[in-house]
Amino acid sequence: MASLYRMVDKHLKKKLNTEFGTTLVRLDILYTLDMNPEGLSMGSLSSELFVTNGNISGIVKDLSKSGLVEMAPALTDRRSMIVTITAEGQDYIKDIVESHHEWVEDLLADMSQTQLLQLSELLRALKKSVAPKLEDRLAHDD
Repeated sequence: MASLYRMVDKHLKKKLNTEFGTTLVRLDILYTLDMNPEGLSMGSLSSELFVTNGNISGIVKDLSKSGLVEMAPALTDRRSMIVTITAEGQDYIKDIVESHHEWVEDLLADMSQTQLLQLSELLRALKKSVAPKLEDRLAHDD
């Protein structure tokens, strides 16, 4: 499973860079903000992506310079920054997500609908079984 993940991850990262000049981390940030149009604090964004503030702060600043996100002080705590996706960012992420779906569909094209449904069900069952255990263990590691 790990070797397949690495191969797919490498392929998708290369496609993102080649076709959109972006990275998976930038895509994750934009996608997360697109799903939260009211915006997120840097801390909440970091938590959503399971990374530290330091890991994304520079990327968010670059996205802001590119006009894809905006940063503004939080109303309740001026020390905290709220990040929101711009209309330009929404258009950009829409194009990437559409292409991303096409790339994944192309990778899975040799599988039948029945196989894809079985795979989806098995992955959901795996997540349902594993995720609570990992969340509990990760919470206790902090």
